[in-house]
Amino acid sequence: MTLPLDFRSFAYYHPRYKRWITEDGDFEILVGASSRDIRLKEIVTLRSTLDLPCPLDRDSTIRDWLEDKRGGPAFQPLYEQIKAGTTAAFGSD
Repeated sequence: MTLPLDFRSFAYYHPRYKRWITEDGDFEILVGASSRDIRLKEIVTLRSTLDLPCPLDRDSTIRDWLEDKRGGPAFQPLYEQIKAGTTAAFGSD
């Protein structure tokens, strides 16, 4: 038996984008008679082809910026400067 998995099989509704999206990652597919009787496991890797607009804004946290695939590379140099300045002014603790 074959069960095709399409975009919607891996998508979730993202309220900030107001649409269904997928993200890159490894997903474990479990098939069984019940949650206690899993008979087949498979890990699949998804590479999303969605090109979403950047969700970062002035209310985004530093972590949001650093973890974003586009925001991280843009923000990382400034963040390192801020850390160095803070350490110089207040010490490493």
